[in-house]
Amino acid sequence: MKLQKMFLTLVCIVSLFSCSRKTASILMAQSGTAKIPLYALNKNAINAEIPKKPNSGYMYFAFDEFGDKICKEMALELKLSFGKTYAEEPRFYFGWLFDEDFVAPFKLAENLGVHQFITGKAEKSLRVSLAVPDNKNVRGFFLYSEVPTIIDSAEIVNAKIGWSTKSDVDWFGFGADGGEVGGFSKPVSISEKPAMKLTVQLTEDTVLISKYFNQIVRLNVGGSGVDIQIAPHQKNITIYPALLQKADAEKTASIINGSDLVAGLVFEPVLPVFVETPLAPIVAEPGFIADWPKSAWRREDFEVFSWEQFPNILIFDTRDYAVQDLFFKRLAFFVEKAGYRGELVVDSVLSFQHGFNAHDYRAESLADFFELARLNNFPLNEYEIILRDILIAHGIITVRTDNSYGAGLGALISISQESSRYLRWKFIAHEGFHCLYFINSDFRRKVSEVYDSCDKKSLEFLLKYFSVTPSLNYDIKDEYLVQNEFMAYLLQQPLSEVADYFTKIIAPRRTINERFPELVDYVIETNGKGFYDSAVKLDRYISENWGFSSGRVWLVRISKL
Repeated sequence: MKLQKMFLTLVCIVSLFSCSRKTASILMAQSGTAKIPLYALNKNAINAEIPKKPNSGYMYFAFDEFGDKICKEMALELKLSFGKTYAEEPRFYFGWLFDEDFVAPFKLAENLGVHQFITGKAEKSLRVSLAVPDNKNVRGFFLYSEVPTIIDSAEIVNAKIGWSTKSDVDWFGFGADGGEVGGFSKPVSISEKPAMKLTVQLTEDTVLISKYFNQIVRLNVGGSGVDIQIAPHQKNITIYPALLQKADAEKTASIINGSDLVAGLVFEPVLPVFVETPLAPIVAEPGFIADWPKSAWRREDFEVFSWEQFPNILIFDTRDYAVQDLFFKRLAFFVEKAGYRGELVVDSVLSFQHGFNAHDYRAESLADFFELARLNNFPLNEYEIILRDILIAHGIITVRTDNSYGAGLGALISISQESSRYLRWKFIAHEGFHCLYFINSDFRRKVSEVYDSCDKKSLEFLLKYFSVTPSLNYDIKDEYLVQNEFMAYLLQQPLSEVADYFTKIIAPRRTINERFPELVDYVIETNGKGFYDSAVKLDRYISENWGFSSGRVWLVRISKL
């Protein structure tokens, strides 16, 4: 309250010197590509500068006919540069001017009344953002500083709350009620509005990343714990607080452990948001997707996500296997099923065949499928058409000038709500590794190297399993396919479970046992060592490159506090 009283007294005195005519400031407010004129209401505002020997420590600005751009859910962001001072705690204040602050279009009232504002220590440079109030008409803004100050820029932006040290100038964002610029790692206010996200900006300091590799940053987001693993190349983690907020918890996001590894917390709207059709995938880390509440889906039958670390990999989640089959069953036969590869299988044949309970496809296969359907005027179903449109919108397949389809960049994963929670996690890992294989040539080179060095009898066992298992029926002549599956079968579970998976789950299955008992005996007698040794090599690679491990392609998990 003491700071507020001091602020109000200064406003009353300085406002007597405001201009009464329309005087343009050299400062303009940027709004997208438009420049919004600002008008000076006192001498300092003309040059957007509080000089070394000012008559006043204030700058007052007014908007004019472009004031309609300063609307709800928007904010004004100022970049401020402060001069040197000998004062121990020099401060600045930044706030709005409203209808009641004016007695004429460009003349301030003598008494401006009570205002909310941003305040903080006036030193060096910083950027501050103040949101537009819901219940007042904004007419302008003011800045007061106890030291020489220049407003380097003004910009109309989407309202954000939080702080960031990512750029060369530190940034602080506030709601319409303002607040105090404080230390980094302070809690950030959040809400339960569904179309809002919290971006956790992680350090890009290679020394810190190397030192704290695989360490955990823990956050409290609305009463839920969020554990983030430090890994190479991951700059941001997007969190949707509405999915995590507990009824009895504070509506804030705060850092519990690892504050030195966090470079910002920014709470803001999700833009753009397509409600009727999810052509814009939801950006999400895989660690959130397996347990993503179906009640938060934008459609009742499926949802689509974009993998945050690899944005050109999409993850589809379907209501059940029936919807998943409508999307991907024909694709499965076209891409992988022996005897059907390269063919568009009609529904009457598909209905008697088994597809897969999870899927993965690369851009080339997807483009080939839709191009063949186009050339043959093949009748695709409703979901296949939706899939095509999403892939085009996301650039995974492209449309050429002759309307033919070509491969863009990326891949996709599909899982289903009908799978158990355990299997959903396992499928995300298995299919996720497939997609990394699709998009990363160095990973493919490493997999090929490990495949060639794998114990030969163990590898023969796996290839026979791929070919004789009816639910798989892989074409083992396709080297790209079998090396990709070899890798995924090794990495889909933790290292500690690799040997048991091959000796206790795959080996006892009837089809492989009846056809190739000597290979089954070999794998059991060697306790799956050939597979374990190969998995160790691949596990080391994915850890060093992405921070992943066998059985895990996510860097985030929700935890109990």
